Amino acid sequence: MSQRLYYLGRYTTGEPKEVSSGLLLLDSAEAYKQAKKILSDRFGNAFAIADANRKKINEWPKILPNDGASLRKFSDFLVHCQTATKTIKYLKVLDDLDENQRMVRKHPRYLINCWSREVDRWLNKEEEDQHHGEGPVLSYPSFSVFCRFLQRESRIACNPLTTVRPQKEEVVKEDPGTGRKSNGFNRRKPPKFNVFATDSHEVADSNAGNNRKEKKPEATPCSLCKAPHDLDVCKQFLKKTMAEKVDVIKANGLCFV
Repeated sequence: MSQRLYYLGRYTTGEPKEVSSGLLLLDSAEAYKQAKKILSDRFGNAFAIADANRKKINEWPKILPNDGASLRKFSDFLVHCQTATKTIKYLKVLDDLDENQRMVRKHPRYLINCWSREVDRWLNKEEEDQHHGEGPVLSYPSFSVFCRFLQRESRIACNPLTTVRPQKEEVVKEDPGTGRKSNGFNRRKPPKFNVFATDSHEVADSNAGNNRKEKKPEATPCSLCKAPHDLDVCKQFLKKTMAEKVDVIKANGLCFV
Protein backbone atom coordinates (compact mmCIF):
# COMPACT_ATOMS: atom_id res chain seq x y z
CA MET A 1 0.00 0.00 0.00
CA SER A 2 2.92 2.33 0.69
CA GLN A 3 4.01 1.94 -2.96
CA ARG A 4 0.58 3.04 -4.19
CA LEU A 5 0.72 6.12 -1.99
CA TYR A 6 4.21 6.86 -3.25
CA TYR A 7 3.18 6.69 -6.91
CA LEU A 8 0.02 8.69 -6.18
CA GLY A 9 2.16 11.52 -4.86
CA ARG A 10 4.82 11.04 -7.53
CA TYR A 11 2.53 11.42 -10.52
CA THR A 12 0.22 14.18 -9.30
CA THR A 13 0.91 17.91 -9.35
CA GLY A 14 -0.86 21.15 -8.57
CA GLU A 15 -4.22 21.04 -6.81
CA PRO A 16 -4.64 17.22 -6.95
CA LYS A 17 -1.36 16.79 -5.09
CA GLU A 18 -2.26 19.48 -2.53
CA VAL A 19 -5.61 17.92 -1.56
CA SER A 20 -4.04 14.50 -0.99
CA SER A 21 -0.65 15.54 0.40
CA GLY A 22 -1.70 15.02 4.06
CA LEU A 23 -2.92 11.49 3.41
CA LEU A 24 0.25 10.54 1.52
CA LEU A 25 2.18 10.62 4.77
CA LEU A 26 0.02 7.85 6.25
CA ASP A 27 1.18 4.37 5.36
CA SER A 28 -2.19 2.57 5.43
CA ALA A 29 -4.78 1.14 3.07
CA GLU A 30 -7.44 3.46 4.48
CA ALA A 31 -5.37 6.55 3.68
CA TYR A 32 -4.92 5.38 0.08
CA LYS A 33 -8.67 4.71 -0.35
CA GLN A 34 -9.56 8.09 1.12
CA ALA A 35 -7.04 9.94 -1.10
CA LYS A 36 -8.33 8.08 -4.15
CA LYS A 37 -11.95 8.94 -3.29
CA ILE A 38 -11.11 12.67 -2.90
CA LEU A 39 -9.37 12.75 -6.26
CA SER A 40 -12.22 10.82 -7.90
CA ASP A 41 -14.90 13.15 -6.51
CA ARG A 42 -13.11 16.37 -7.43
CA PHE A 43 -11.30 15.52 -10.63
CA GLY A 44 -12.90 12.30 -11.87
CA ASN A 45 -16.30 13.77 -12.67
CA ALA A 46 -17.29 12.84 -16.21
CA PHE A 47 -18.72 16.26 -16.99
CA ALA A 48 -15.58 18.02 -15.68
CA ILE A 49 -13.36 15.78 -17.83
CA ALA A 50 -15.48 16.40 -20.93
CA ASP A 51 -15.53 20.14 -20.28
CA ALA A 52 -11.73 20.23 -19.82
CA ASN A 53 -11.18 18.37 -23.11
CA ARG A 54 -13.55 20.65 -25.01
CA LYS A 55 -11.86 23.72 -23.53
CA LYS A 56 -8.45 22.43 -24.57
CA ILE A 57 -9.71 21.82 -28.12
CA ASN A 58 -11.15 25.35 -28.37
CA GLU A 59 -7.93 26.94 -27.07
CA TRP A 60 -5.68 24.90 -29.36
CA PRO A 61 -3.51 27.23 -31.49
CA LYS A 62 -4.02 27.40 -35.24
CA ILE A 63 -1.85 24.95 -37.17
CA LEU A 64 0.42 26.54 -39.77
CA PRO A 65 1.00 25.09 -43.26
CA ASN A 66 3.89 22.60 -43.58
CA ASP A 67 3.87 22.03 -39.80
CA GLY A 68 3.41 18.28 -39.73
CA ALA A 69 4.55 17.92 -36.10
CA SER A 70 1.81 20.26 -34.81
CA LEU A 71 -0.79 18.53 -36.98
CA ARG A 72 0.19 15.12 -35.60
CA LYS A 73 0.12 16.43 -32.02
CA PHE A 74 -3.41 17.75 -32.46
CA SER A 75 -4.46 14.51 -34.15
CA ASP A 76 -3.12 12.43 -31.24
CA PHE A 77 -5.05 14.53 -28.73
CA LEU A 78 -8.30 14.15 -30.69
CA VAL A 79 -7.76 10.39 -30.82
CA HIS A 80 -7.48 10.38 -27.02
CA CYS A 81 -10.75 12.31 -26.84
CA GLN A 82 -12.36 9.87 -29.26
CA THR A 83 -11.28 6.97 -27.05
CA ALA A 84 -12.76 8.74 -24.01
CA THR A 85 -16.16 9.03 -25.74
CA LYS A 86 -16.66 5.31 -25.11
CA THR A 87 -16.89 5.91 -21.34
CA ILE A 88 -17.73 9.64 -21.08
CA LYS A 89 -21.10 10.35 -22.67
CA TYR A 90 -20.65 14.12 -22.47
CA LEU A 91 -17.96 13.94 -25.15
CA LYS A 92 -20.55 12.71 -27.65
CA VAL A 93 -21.13 16.41 -28.34
CA LEU A 94 -17.97 16.29 -30.50
CA ASP A 95 -20.08 14.59 -33.19
CA ASP A 96 -21.99 17.85 -33.61
CA LEU A 97 -21.49 19.90 -36.80
CA ASP A 98 -20.63 23.13 -34.96
CA GLU A 99 -18.00 21.39 -32.83
CA ASN A 100 -16.46 19.88 -35.93
CA GLN A 101 -16.32 23.26 -37.68
CA ARG A 102 -14.42 24.76 -34.73
CA MET A 103 -11.82 22.03 -35.01
CA VAL A 104 -11.58 22.33 -38.79
CA ARG A 105 -10.90 26.09 -38.62
CA LYS A 106 -7.67 25.43 -36.73
CA HIS A 107 -6.12 23.78 -39.79
CA PRO A 108 -4.45 25.34 -42.87
CA ARG A 109 -6.53 26.07 -45.94
CA TYR A 110 -5.38 23.09 -47.97
CA LEU A 111 -6.50 20.70 -45.21
CA ILE A 112 -9.87 22.43 -44.90
CA ASN A 113 -10.40 21.82 -48.62
CA CYS A 114 -9.43 18.16 -48.23
CA TRP A 115 -11.93 17.71 -45.39
CA SER A 116 -14.67 19.42 -47.48
CA ARG A 117 -14.12 16.84 -50.23
CA GLU A 118 -14.17 14.07 -47.62
CA VAL A 119 -17.51 15.31 -46.31
CA ASP A 120 -18.89 15.48 -49.84
CA ARG A 121 -17.86 11.87 -50.56
CA TRP A 122 -19.33 10.79 -47.23
CA LEU A 123 -22.70 12.45 -47.85
CA ASN A 124 -22.96 11.14 -51.41
CA LYS A 125 -22.15 7.64 -50.21
CA GLU A 126 -24.85 7.84 -47.55
CA GLU A 127 -27.37 9.12 -50.08
CA GLU A 128 -26.62 6.16 -52.35
CA ASP A 129 -27.02 3.74 -49.44
CA GLN A 130 -30.39 5.29 -48.60
CA HIS A 131 -31.48 5.05 -52.22
CA HIS A 132 -30.70 1.32 -52.24
CA GLY A 133 -32.13 0.79 -48.75
CA GLU A 134 -28.82 -0.28 -47.23
CA GLY A 135 -29.01 1.38 -43.83
CA PRO A 136 -29.54 4.69 -42.02
CA VAL A 137 -28.21 7.96 -43.38
CA LEU A 138 -25.93 10.22 -41.31
CA SER A 139 -26.30 13.93 -41.89
CA TYR A 140 -22.60 14.60 -41.23
CA PRO A 141 -19.43 12.51 -40.66
CA SER A 142 -18.93 11.55 -37.02
CA PHE A 143 -16.07 12.62 -34.78
CA SER A 144 -14.40 9.23 -35.25
CA VAL A 145 -14.39 9.74 -39.04
CA PHE A 146 -12.72 13.13 -38.56
CA CYS A 147 -10.09 11.56 -36.28
CA ARG A 148 -9.25 8.92 -38.88
CA PHE A 149 -8.99 11.64 -41.52
CA LEU A 150 -6.52 13.63 -39.39
CA GLN A 151 -4.49 10.52 -38.62
CA ARG A 152 -4.03 9.88 -42.32
CA GLU A 153 -3.21 13.50 -43.16
CA SER A 154 -0.74 13.86 -40.28
CA ARG A 155 0.96 10.62 -41.32
CA ILE A 156 1.36 11.99 -44.86
CA ALA A 157 2.57 15.37 -43.59
CA CYS A 158 5.27 13.76 -41.42
CA ASN A 159 6.41 11.17 -43.94
CA PRO A 160 9.81 12.27 -45.36
CA LEU A 161 9.24 10.19 -48.51
CA THR A 162 5.94 11.84 -49.48
CA THR A 163 6.55 15.40 -48.27
CA VAL A 164 8.06 17.97 -50.64
CA ARG A 165 9.87 20.65 -48.70
CA PRO A 166 9.30 24.16 -50.13
CA GLN A 167 12.35 26.14 -51.15
CA LYS A 168 13.10 29.43 -49.44
CA GLU A 169 12.09 32.39 -51.53
CA GLU A 170 14.45 35.30 -51.95
CA VAL A 171 13.26 38.38 -50.12
CA VAL A 172 13.25 41.35 -52.48
CA LYS A 173 14.11 44.58 -50.72
CA GLU A 174 14.24 48.10 -52.07
CA ASP A 175 17.43 50.04 -51.63
CA PRO A 176 16.46 53.44 -50.12
CA GLY A 177 19.55 55.06 -51.61
CA THR A 178 19.02 54.10 -55.25
CA GLY A 179 15.36 53.09 -55.25
CA ARG A 180 16.30 49.80 -56.90
CA LYS A 181 15.12 46.42 -55.70
CA SER A 182 17.64 43.98 -54.30
CA ASN A 183 17.41 40.39 -53.07
CA GLY A 184 19.70 40.98 -50.11
CA PHE A 185 22.98 39.96 -51.72
CA ASN A 186 25.84 42.45 -51.87
CA ARG A 187 26.45 42.94 -55.54
CA ARG A 188 29.54 44.90 -56.43
CA LYS A 189 30.30 46.21 -59.85
CA PRO A 190 33.40 44.63 -61.39
CA PRO A 191 36.36 46.99 -61.78
CA LYS A 192 36.91 48.47 -65.19
CA PHE A 193 40.15 47.48 -66.86
CA ASN A 194 41.65 47.20 -70.29
CA VAL A 195 41.24 43.59 -71.41
CA PHE A 196 44.06 43.97 -73.96
CA ALA A 197 46.64 45.16 -71.39
CA THR A 198 49.02 42.51 -70.11
CA ASP A 199 51.01 44.63 -67.68
CA SER A 200 49.84 46.44 -64.53
CA HIS A 201 51.53 49.65 -65.71
CA GLU A 202 49.67 49.50 -68.97
CA VAL A 203 46.38 49.13 -67.08
CA ALA A 204 47.20 52.12 -64.88
CA ASP A 205 48.20 54.22 -67.89
CA SER A 206 45.01 53.24 -69.66
CA ASN A 207 42.83 54.19 -66.69
CA ALA A 208 44.71 57.47 -66.25
CA GLY A 209 44.23 58.28 -69.91
CA ASN A 210 40.49 57.65 -69.66
CA ASN A 211 40.21 60.07 -66.76
CA ARG A 212 41.88 62.91 -68.65
CA LYS A 213 39.76 65.02 -70.96
CA GLU A 214 40.40 64.41 -74.63
CA LYS A 215 41.89 67.41 -76.44
CA LYS A 216 40.21 68.47 -79.65
CA PRO A 217 42.56 68.54 -82.67
CA GLU A 218 43.45 72.02 -83.94
CA ALA A 219 41.66 73.15 -87.09
CA THR A 220 43.71 73.15 -90.35
CA PRO A 221 44.34 76.66 -91.70
CA CYS A 222 42.20 77.63 -94.65
CA SER A 223 43.99 77.16 -97.97
CA LEU A 224 42.58 80.45 -99.28
CA CYS A 225 42.59 82.99 -96.41
CA LYS A 226 44.86 81.09 -93.98
CA ALA A 227 42.28 81.52 -91.16
CA PRO A 228 41.77 78.62 -88.68
CA HIS A 229 38.76 77.05 -90.39
CA ASP A 230 37.99 74.61 -93.15
CA LEU A 231 37.78 75.68 -96.80
CA ASP A 232 34.11 74.68 -97.14
CA VAL A 233 33.08 77.30 -94.54
CA CYS A 234 35.36 80.09 -95.77
CA LYS A 235 33.34 83.19 -96.72
CA GLN A 236 35.75 84.17 -99.50
CA PHE A 237 35.53 80.68 -101.00
CA LEU A 238 31.74 80.62 -100.84
CA LYS A 239 31.51 83.96 -102.74
CA LYS A 240 33.43 82.59 -105.73
CA THR A 241 31.87 81.05 -108.79
CA MET A 242 32.01 77.33 -109.48
CA ALA A 243 34.87 77.76 -111.98
CA GLU A 244 36.86 79.86 -109.52
CA LYS A 245 36.26 77.29 -106.75
CA VAL A 246 37.62 74.54 -109.04
CA ASP A 247 40.71 76.58 -109.71
CA VAL A 248 41.36 77.11 -105.99
CA ILE A 249 40.99 73.36 -105.31
CA LYS A 250 43.34 72.44 -108.15
CA ALA A 251 45.89 75.06 -107.11
CA ASN A 252 46.07 73.70 -103.54
CA GLY A 253 45.95 70.03 -104.55
CA LEU A 254 42.72 69.37 -102.58
CA CYS A 255 40.10 66.65 -103.06
CA PHE A 256 36.97 67.66 -104.90
CA VAL A 257 34.85 65.74 -102.36
